[in-house]
Amino acid sequence: MSNPDFKYNSLTGHGITSQDFDECGLRWPSNHLDLMFPNIIFQSTHDQAKYVDQVCFEIVTKNDEVEIEILRDNLAKQTKRINATSIGNLAFIAIYCQDHRAKEMAFEALAYCIGQVAASIMPRQFIKPTAQA
Repeated sequence: MSNPDFKYNSLTGHGITSQDFDECGLRWPSNHLDLMFPNIIFQSTHDQAKYVDQVCFEIVTKNDEVEIEILRDNLAKQTKRINATSIGNLAFIAIYCQDHRAKEMAFEALAYCIGQVAASIMPRQFIKPTAQA
């Protein structure tokens, strides 16, 4: 599902501007975010990045060394409470952050989150029982 108001911005490459966020720092209404989860894991990383929140967006686009370091130190928190916004933040960092270490960490965290969500929605009949010793 895509936002009909989404416009690609050739300068930034991701089509998002500071004006795209509401007073809560979100680009999407909370009911839409609830509907997108867990289905967001089946979207491309570029589509997932559209669910970035304003704090993450501003840090990545400003590219301030100190804020990027804080961002790197806090990437693990994005995996504690997985939702559409946390997946969007990780995807946005992984694609658009100029700090290569932060990008790698974000890709790893994103893969972990997608795996956790996929495992939680997988029908039990597809999970093989482990052999009893």
